[in-house]
Amino acid sequence: MSFKRVANQDEVLAALDAGATIVVSGERLARAVHLAHGEARHAAGAKAWERPEVVSYNTFLDRLYDKAADGALGDPARALPKRVSQAACESHWEEAIRRSPQGAVLLQPSATAREAARAWTLLQAYRLPLERFAAEDEDAKAFAAWAETFRSSSRTQGWLEDARLMDWLATRLRERALPAPQQMVFAGFDELTPQQREFIESLKAAGTAVEVLAMDSAGARRARRRVEDDARAEERAAAAWARALLDQDPAASIGIVARDLDACRSSLARALDDALCPGAAAGRDVARPYDLSLGQPLDGFPVVRGALAALDLLRRRTPFPTVSLLLRSPFLGGADTERDARARLELKLRGRVSEVIGLKALSAFAAAQGGMPRLLSALRTLMEKASTLPARQLPSSWARDFVDALTRAGWPGERALDSDEYQAVTALQDLTGSLVHLDAALGAVSLSEALTRLRRLAAEHIFQPAGGDAPVLVLGLLETSGLCFDHLWVLGMSDAAWPASPRPAAFIPVRLQREYGLPHAGAAVELKFAQRLTERLLGSAPDVVVSSPGSEADEELRPSPLVAQLPLTADTIVLPQDYRAQLQARHAAVAETYIDGHAPALRGGEQIRGGAYLLAAQ
Repeated sequence: MSFKRVANQDEVLAALDAGATIVVSGERLARAVHLAHGEARHAAGAKAWERPEVVSYNTFLDRLYDKAADGALGDPARALPKRVSQAACESHWEEAIRRSPQGAVLLQPSATAREAARAWTLLQAYRLPLERFAAEDEDAKAFAAWAETFRSSSRTQGWLEDARLMDWLATRLRERALPAPQQMVFAGFDELTPQQREFIESLKAAGTAVEVLAMDSAGARRARRRVEDDARAEERAAAAWARALLDQDPAASIGIVARDLDACRSSLARALDDALCPGAAAGRDVARPYDLSLGQPLDGFPVVRGALAALDLLRRRTPFPTVSLLLRSPFLGGADTERDARARLELKLRGRVSEVIGLKALSAFAAAQGGMPRLLSALRTLMEKASTLPARQLPSSWARDFVDALTRAGWPGERALDSDEYQAVTALQDLTGSLVHLDAALGAVSLSEALTRLRRLAAEHIFQPAGGDAPVLVLGLLETSGLCFDHLWVLGMSDAAWPASPRPAAFIPVRLQREYGLPHAGAAVELKFAQRLTERLLGSAPDVVVSSPGSEADEELRPSPLVAQLPLTADTIVLPQDYRAQLQARHAAVAETYIDGHAPALRGGEQIRGGAYLLAAQ
């Protein structure tokens, strides 16, 4: 192997050869360990080998609970508490909040419930006693009252949320009521919470030989920094740097780390497309040699937006932008063959529909327009479906109706889906099925509320399609834990952004957060975290570049004091031309400009209305 894929690689591979279970901090690191093990076995001349036991921490907990459930089958005396999904957990919090004196005056109980659920998770993880809240401010006292209601409901109804799953499993392990692995290694953890440390002690008490690896580093032999004009120039420079490295060594392992990947995802992807696969900028379906690790909200995927738009037709009145999206979506039955007719219908509706349109009216417009038998059939079957729906029913029943409605609409279309689209379809189907977990928390709800819940779940569900082993990995700061590279570029390390500003959790008094060491509780905590993470990043590759923008808007920026001691490099990076400029340079003699001024042809007897709007529609 030419490079280390993971920290402590020799120890991890030796443990796997000894039959140990490796528990790592995340799914990406688990894939890296699998790849490192496969490369090691192949280098040793092996032709086949058993898949090693490498799992993320959350997956390991899920497996332990499943083992407990299997052991309790057929034995009423060993009945397990019922696990609830995150969405059901937040619904229980919302119910507790609405029943409280504050519930009548809160404008957004659902948003408050999400913050309360996060605070509850932190309380469990850092062992902060709820009794300490009694002498605090009004927000803390209100949260304590909600938490008591939430805890009482969980005991009465016999359910278990993820925040307390670890504690329940630890008790089972100490009681020897749950089989534990013989040997385990925990790797890739920057820091363990008190709850995790207690869980590991429970594993040891159950007879498991446990080792927690403190992360080593590759030891940066060449670390330097750069200052670019602004954030966009940073991204273009990092992309050009990656292109130059791949030209020199296509097998190189390259990492690009963005401090705020969520904010710069789109612009960084464009820069990488221009540098690494310029054909993508021209709309061609090309294989990208990079993998953007940060997931997106599930409702950001076009195939999911098409499904949610189709379900909106079940309402009596649908907003016109939703109908417009639906008519242009390629993920409904007959979208390709009826594309032109649907485009003409969408244009006609723009001149006649202002804000909303009903399913019956839309069907009438489609029939009058003609040329769309598949769409018309789908609309009519959806009308039949809508007429049979009850006013209220359980979320699980709505889930079955939603699946039926999407089938009637021909979703996700006839064309072959690519890998990302197929995975998004599967994720939405799983999310729709998860509505069953809301039955106990919500009871019977209306169609509107069920659709709103599904939309919220899709908006809050961060989905990352599984990708291959791309030579360039684009990661967020925390995703680099345990990973190693040949070359690493870290973006956005200015004094205004790093160390980050404190972000105390809601509902937990800041004084208690600092006392119990909760993350992001204060400036001192944030500085310590940033120092530790910076040191790890600088040791994650033998060649590291740290960059910062020289300015943002009208504000001049300086490098972060945590990296200012690195030597300032004078290396020149040649930025690639954009795709259009490359085409013009290569084909100057044959390049021409063509303006298509022809509208779709009119059919015989068709009349155009709209007056001056016809010009605006162009």
